[in-house]
Amino acid sequence: MNEELTKGYIERLHQMFAEAKEIGLPFESVCLYIKEDSYVYVEHFQPVKYRNIYSHTKSFTSLMVGIALDEGKLRLTDHLVDFIHDELTPEQLKEYKDITLMDLMTMRSGMGGNILMEYDRRRGLCYKDYLAYVLSHPVVNKPGTVFAYSNSDTFLASIMVARAYGKPFYQLCYERLFKPMNCICPTWESDLLGNCVAATALFLGIEDMNKLGIVLLNDGLYGGSRIVSKEYVDLLRNTHIPAKGHGDYSLQIWHNPKGNVLRADGMHGQFTFVDFDREIALSVQRGEDDRADEALHLIEKYFFE
Repeated sequence: MNEELTKGYIERLHQMFAEAKEIGLPFESVCLYIKEDSYVYVEHFQPVKYRNIYSHTKSFTSLMVGIALDEGKLRLTDHLVDFIHDELTPEQLKEYKDITLMDLMTMRSGMGGNILMEYDRRRGLCYKDYLAYVLSHPVVNKPGTVFAYSNSDTFLASIMVARAYGKPFYQLCYERLFKPMNCICPTWESDLLGNCVAATALFLGIEDMNKLGIVLLNDGLYGGSRIVSKEYVDLLRNTHIPAKGHGDYSLQIWHNPKGNVLRADGMHGQFTFVDFDREIALSVQRGEDDRADEALHLIEKYFFE
């Protein structure tokens, strides 16, 4: 093991947490993976728990979409309507006909933003049937042209995967992702029909959350087993969509503006940073506050500037 390298990264973490403590910026837990040594460092600042990782979830959904592409079940050029034809009226068929899987994966469905978000779900607007709720919204922009961040695009991509395999999306993720990656008892919010929201509300521990980064750093492998192809990892690294956010967007994951870094990003600061130059994956979990941006900039200061 490269003890000096590992020691240096751990010292950075402790310096970062010391500054966080000074400014009253709480962290719940951290997990650092160093590829050179296959070394995982974990530290908890409160009792271990499985927490909602919010939109960090989207990047796990992205891996499942990648698997479907690898296995020829889907293509990025496939159209949404071909998988939900029976749920659509003739008018909706015309309205949604141009939306492709690529549009959904890059938040450019044309349906606008903020659909199927937490406040919708908590108010009980869609709990019976997520798909029917999403399809009650019109297309307002030409698909593939306007970035608009929304849980609905991720959810519709998951529906395409589920229909392509003929299995519930959560079952597929358990079989193809969580079980091979030895993720312990992941739970996922679903509607009354059993459709998981796919975009958010996946509950994971910090070490399981970090496994996303391990897979990406190892070109799609986890523990020597193939999860997704290197070609899909390369696609994530090379797809840049100008976005309203902290960096460009790829397929359900962000490009951090500092460094050669992909970032899975969940509300309140549930982050995994995958640094392809330093070959590290850093994950943090935080509580329910409104200081995620401060946490993001503090992590960048110590690791990615």
